[in-house]
Amino acid sequence: MDDQQRVFGGVNTALGSGLSLGVYGSAGVNGPADVGAGVSLGVRLD
Repeated sequence: MDDQQRVFGGVNTALGSGLSLGVYGSAGVNGPADVGAGVSLGVRLD
């Protein structure tokens, strides 16, 4: 099995009362090009 190294980063922000939106991305730093991205939605339940 090959060792894989990745760089990951993201940002999260509040949208309003109990809601948040985040975006993130990652990329491999060795071997063939390998990138990914995504969006997350958070809901706070009180």
